Amino acid sequence: MTLQFFEYYNKASALEAPRFRYCPLCATALIDIVLEQHTRGRCPACGYIQHLNPAPGICVLVENEGKVLIGKRAAKSVRGGMWCLPCGYIDYEENYLQAAHREVFEETHLKIKLTSLMDVFSSHISPGHHSLVPIVTATVIGGSPQPGDDIVELRWLTPKCELPEMAFQSDPITIERYFSGDFLPRPIDPRYEVIE
Repeated sequence: MTLQFFEYYNKASALEAPRFRYCPLCATALIDIVLEQHTRGRCPACGYIQHLNPAPGICVLVENEGKVLIGKRAAKSVRGGMWCLPCGYIDYEENYLQAAHREVFEETHLKIKLTSLMDVFSSHISPGHHSLVPIVTATVIGGSPQPGDDIVELRWLTPKCELPEMAFQSDPITIERYFSGDFLPRPIDPRYEVIE
């Protein structure tokens, strides 16, 4: 069975996702409306509607000589102290392939070549945090591994390694599928395989 959606909390008993009280465009108090069976804030003055969309992220499975790289998250990070594949949010000004290069470099100081699009996961991490994350694979083409940004330690895994406590449920699945070859790699736009 292929899992692609994860919940980290009981949505039935959780508080609602954070919503604006005032319109971010004209500062008028929002009113509640029902839109597609969900309550949303709508501005009676300018018509703005606050849609609650997932945050787009990127996750990169970095491989080198048959090993996969993971990092230990800083204590201040979401799910701090646990381990994960290099990952992060996509900035508005970049596409997900550019974000993959940036996040890997910020967290590991490695230069990579993207090799395939592997999968996409959706996770409800908390009431205000729903992410949609493509997973790409990459190989190392330069640099020396050093933890950075919100990663405090790096570790290379072999297929026989026991995983430490992982921050995200999608990562062990991704690692296992990679090592077993149980995925259909999709090609990467060649313009973004390597970024100087």
